[in-house]
Amino acid sequence: MQIDTIDLHSATARDELEEWVSLRNVVQRDLFGMDSPMSTLAMVQAMAARDDQGNEFFLAREDDGRAVAAARLATPGPTGASDAEISLFVHPQARRGGVGAAVVARLEERARELGCARTILDQMSPRPDGAPGAGFARRLGYTEVDLVLGSRLDLPVSEEVLASLERTAREAYDAAYELSTAWDDIPDEWVQDRAELATGLSSYTPAGSIEDDTDETWDAERVRALFLRWNTSGGRVVETIVVVRDTAHIVAYSDLVVYGVASAHPHAAQSDTLVHPEHRGHKLGIAVKVANLRALARDEPEVDTVFTWTSPDNAPMNALNALLGFRTVAWTRMWARDLGAA
Repeated sequence: MQIDTIDLHSATARDELEEWVSLRNVVQRDLFGMDSPMSTLAMVQAMAARDDQGNEFFLAREDDGRAVAAARLATPGPTGASDAEISLFVHPQARRGGVGAAVVARLEERARELGCARTILDQMSPRPDGAPGAGFARRLGYTEVDLVLGSRLDLPVSEEVLASLERTAREAYDAAYELSTAWDDIPDEWVQDRAELATGLSSYTPAGSIEDDTDETWDAERVRALFLRWNTSGGRVVETIVVVRDTAHIVAYSDLVVYGVASAHPHAAQSDTLVHPEHRGHKLGIAVKVANLRALARDEPEVDTVFTWTSPDNAPMNALNALLGFRTVAWTRMWARDLGAA
């Protein structure tokens, strides 16, 4: 078996990335059926083009040239400046033969070359106990450090549910707050407040147990770069904000990103939803989420699924998602391994 890095500047890069995406989607569909968002070439190309994170893509091939595994190494990982995150997808017909272990070993070697202190293995399962991938991670010497719930919402949400939630929210916020919604580009007048609110995300929101030393400082440039990355991923983004009427300051926001707009099966992903702690208790989280779903139904009616990821510790957000009709379909565990270990 041969494990090669995709040369993103080569003449064959596009074909190899398409092969990478196809294999990734085969693995996800085998594990989750329709309960998994499919990746696209545009999404992977946007990931590869990030200037705030290095992303390397690998394909493992048998001697006959058949690709049996796809993997990605992200540095720094989202869990820390000295971390490297590994995403691994082994073809169902190639499992239990040492392919996955060989690919992880190759990416660990590369992480050491890049000066990383540990690797984080991102492992998704359709079962709460993490099977079958949890056993694989443990056998490789990884230790579980965090759990994220992946949930799916089938659209459309009934008018009865949306109207009821809107009424509940308006009764709590109507006199003091005002909502605004925008597609694709963030309005200039929102950017600074939006950045300041995003800076508090890690301290405002329960995020599990993993040690995280990533930079959570946001400014206008970083917010605009995020929107650009979403758009170049082949998607559209809709954002709803809440401002205090007396001051016009943003105190809550929520984003939905639509991927695969031009494809046969577009889907939406819930990004951040954040309410400033001093303004909680006014149903603003409900208000921004419902407003985004209304905009999605009006402007991108072909989208029939929304996916979201939350910490099990974030009880308020999980309760709100349940009210909207989200159901948990994936349990994503983060496994850590010190690269100094034998």
